[in-house]
Amino acid sequence: MVSPELMSLLLRLTKWVQHSISYKENAVLKAQLTLESKCSDLSEDKAAFCKKVLTGKSAKFINENFDYTLKMFDKNHEEHLEVLHEQAKRQNSVSKDVDRPTEVIKESTEQSGTENPYFNAYLGELGKY
Repeated sequence: MVSPELMSLLLRLTKWVQHSISYKENAVLKAQLTLESKCSDLSEDKAAFCKKVLTGKSAKFINENFDYTLKMFDKNHEEHLEVLHEQAKRQNSVSKDVDRPTEVIKESTEQSGTENPYFNAYLGELGKY
């Protein structure tokens, strides 16, 4: 049979474990609530980045490092834009070494139908101007 002292200790231990579990669950919920409230006013990209970096951290850690995380996102975003800008410049640059044809194409300016007298008169009048 179990002594009353041992039963009392087991009961206290059970209550302490339940309290500890409840405390941990509350801490996790508080951290999630803190993260969600801080990310609610951000753009989708910033919010996704902050959630990715800060998920699983304590509420205290989130409060202390949230601004730093935003600065880190902005810096990474600016670097990414610069890389894209440089790539666009390289892709759109015009080459100075353009292939030019080496032979000149000569076309005849003679036209058929010059035997028509009206045609010659018309061209003669145009030539005056």
